[in-house]
Amino acid sequence: ALSRSVAARLSSTPGVQRLDFPPFPLDLDRDLDVRILVERCEGDLSGSPSAVFAARIEVRSAAPGGPIVASVRYAPPPAPWDGRDFGALAAALGSA
Repeated sequence: ALSRSVAARLSSTPGVQRLDFPPFPLDLDRDLDVRILVERCEGDLSGSPSAVFAARIEVRSAAPGGPIVASVRYAPPPAPWDGRDFGALAAALGSA
């Protein structure tokens, strides 16, 4: 779901001509690679129960050993959760 969401957003971004997903064909020329590192995706029961999501998004040059050209941490505010309904937790994390 995370890959689909990011792909949908990137495909509507001006300047993005094509999106490919691993495993890549050997003859594919890529300009940039996007890496998403999920840091938190969980229910937090400490204090007031909440759904917590955080991720780091890195855009790298696709050249071997290429540098990071952009990096951002995405962490929306925690969403309220009752601490019991795990379907609601999954929905809140999916919205994040």
